[in-house]
Amino acid sequence: MVAWIGVVKINITQEQKNTNSVIGIKGQAIDIIGSVLAGNVYQVKNTSGNKIVWENSAADLIENGTIDGQKFFQLYKNRGIVLNQSIFQKESTTPIIFSVKNSSETLNTLWALGLAQESPILSQGPMMDPRYGGADRFASTGGWTLSVGSAMNHYGKHSMLSVTSEQQEQVLRVAQHIYRPCCDNPTSFPDCNHGMAMLGLLEILAKSGVTDQQMYDAALAANVSWFPDNYATIGMYLQSHPQEAAQLTSKDILGAQFSSSSGFVQIAQQVQDKPQGGSYCGA
Repeated sequence: MVAWIGVVKINITQEQKNTNSVIGIKGQAIDIIGSVLAGNVYQVKNTSGNKIVWENSAADLIENGTIDGQKFFQLYKNRGIVLNQSIFQKESTTPIIFSVKNSSETLNTLWALGLAQESPILSQGPMMDPRYGGADRFASTGGWTLSVGSAMNHYGKHSMLSVTSEQQEQVLRVAQHIYRPCCDNPTSFPDCNHGMAMLGLLEILAKSGVTDQQMYDAALAANVSWFPDNYATIGMYLQSHPQEAAQLTSKDILGAQFSSSSGFVQIAQQVQDKPQGGSYCGA
């Protein structure tokens, strides 16, 4: 089997596909990267091993106007993308999954959720720092044009998920260690769509009562699906550093050394024939 990740061709044997060992190195975090890059689906689960489903998370976004359904569905129709509309049903039993194939769907839906859900990260974090001139000046807010009215009418205004103060502390704790290759800020400063979408994911996970490690694993799968070219490059780097790679956790790979914009640049400089694609911070 041959898989194309961005512009990089990766030869994948059936054994590698079965074991998720596309990168050729074993380790939990490496397996997540290899599996998603191979086109497999990452299933988000709770501590009991049960699938975490969308429930009312996406449906509430349409109901409260954070997502204007007409605009949102028309966007995907215009792009020729088949949207899984079952996630927008009330009491949806559709599992939350991450793959390169559904990356646009999860990114935009979770972006809206992160933007709208009440969170101390939004009300008390760096987004509200006066030196930036207002929370409406960021890509994660100004770039969200798929709502009813202004995005700021929904910014941290809706309590869709019943998240306790202890769970919000967990979200902050984990968010401080999760970066994305488009920016140099962690998820605790969600100034772009990817950061805001990651915040939305962490809120769902916290409500579901998962462990920190489960949060990092799901977050890594999400990042790989949203930035396949970047993580293909990181995978190529790890292939040439097998002893280091085998010891890395999802938290390590999501950290600034690998997953921040500046950290990724340093990694990419050490990789030959790397992908040339990327991602942009827009719907």
